[in-house]
Parts: sequence; structure tokens; C-alpha cells
Amino acid sequence: MKTILPLLLLLGSLLACSPVMVNTLPPDPSATPTLESTLWVPEGLEILRLDYDAELLTEISEGSSQWEGHNGRAFVIAHARHRKSGEHYLLLYEAINRNTRPTQIIRFRPSAETP
Repeated sequence: MKTILPLLLLLGSLLACSPVMVNTLPPDPSATPTLESTLWVPEGLEILRLDYDAELLTEISEGSSQWEGHNGRAFVIAHARHRKSGEHYLLLYEAINRNTRPTQIIRFRPSAETP
């Protein structure tokens, strides 16, 4: 009994202290298909600049500190100019995997009046 206990302790400490291989590489991108979207642009507009951004939302139930899941949404913001009139537009696209039309179109008109 006296010789088995030290052997068990030695074996337990060797197993507990042995390095465990941890995979720190990201998952293989070829395993998931690429999302391709075609966005609708109003006729006559020329895109000058595009910006893509994503936001991660965390849902917390009833004020508790437990994280139940992650949701996110992607934004595409396009700065465009009308080819004939030269007016500038800002096109905001949200949830591009479900909606190909802009959710908001902002038109900038020059004004002679100052506020």
C-alpha cells in the first residue's frame, strides 16, 4: 500500500501536468460557402464610395449577466452621385442576405439659404 500510493500520485501528477494540444488555427474557410449578394442601386446613380461594417448584438434576458447568444447585422453604406443632376445620395443597406434594396436613401440638395 505504501508503494502504490506514491506511484498513483506520480502518475496523477504526470497526467495533470502534461501539455494538451490546443488548436489555435481558424476553421477552414473552404468548408463554408461564400455569401454572394447583388445589391440594387437606383437608376442614374454612380457609386463613389462603399463602406462595409458589421455590428454584434448580445441578447441578455431579464437583466441577468448570462450571455444567451450572439446576433449580428451587416451594413453597406454607399455614397453615390446622380449622373445628370450631380446630386449626392447616401444609400444604407441592412441585412444584405435578406434584402437587396436600400433600407434608407438620403438625398443631399444644395440650398442657397443658410440656417
